[in-house]
Amino acid sequence: MFKRFTHLFTIRGHSFLSNDQDFSLIAKKKRTAFVQTPNQWDDIIASCTVHPKPFEVKRVHTPDFLNIIMATVEPYFSQSSS
Repeated sequence: MFKRFTHLFTIRGHSFLSNDQDFSLIAKKKRTAFVQTPNQWDDIIASCTVHPKPFEVKRVHTPDFLNIIMATVEPYFSQSSS
């Protein structure tokens, strides 16, 4: 299935990407949150930032999640009609 696989061992302090700050905001909000449902997590993540723009949270529906093979693997391995 795979001909090559590359595994990189990153060094400490390797990541200074803009999304690191996003994860930090979510982690800070998570410490004080009282959450009972998955939808509440979506709301908390969406409320973590407003500027420059709010986080866009895409809700995944159960049938989409359970049918992961159809959504992720099958398009790459389907037979083409040549």
